[in-house]
Amino acid sequence: MESLEELSKIYESNEKNRCKDLDKTKEELYNVILDTKDIILDPIINKIKNIKKQLSTMETQEKMLHNQVFSLCKHLEQNVSSIDYLKNQLKGFFI
Repeated sequence: MESLEELSKIYESNEKNRCKDLDKTKEELYNVILDTKDIILDPIINKIKNIKKQLSTMETQEKMLHNQVFSLCKHLEQNVSSIDYLKNQLKGFFI
């Protein structure tokens, strides 16, 4: 039978090895997480950023188009008013 001192040394050695194994496992897990981030998350994040940029550009274009349509409508209203005025003037001229 082994002595208490020998058992204590064996226990300490096993504990040190277990801690080393745990540290190694933690490091490996950390590396897997980093790899996962690089391989999976980064491309997704970049795609989301690109989509946000595209949406922003589309919103700007939509605002510009809206302003152009609004301006065109104002010009059309003015033209219709001018045509109505001329029509009324011509009625008075031919009557």
